[in-house]
Amino acid sequence: MSDDSDRTADESQKRRRPLWAFVLALLVFYPLSVGPVFRLTIQTTFSVTPDHRNVATSTIPPPVGLFYLPVFWLGENIPGGDDLLWGYVELFEF
Repeated sequence: MSDDSDRTADESQKRRRPLWAFVLALLVFYPLSVGPVFRLTIQTTFSVTPDHRNVATSTIPPPVGLFYLPVFWLGENIPGGDDLLWGYVELFEF
């Protein structure tokens, strides 16, 4: 009987390891992915104003912005977070 309970406990522990590893990876790589993802998805349009100045406007596709909304929220609500977030994103620009 104890062999069965030991085996069950071992199997349960083995199943838990991938779960906490997945959660840890998600907490680390989700916010770190914002820079490369923005680099790949940002859309820049160029236009000329009536006084002949060139203007570049960059936009983020709505699904990407929605996916990273928690990261934006943290950036806005942590002191210095906004500068840190956009400084990191700028590392991936041309």
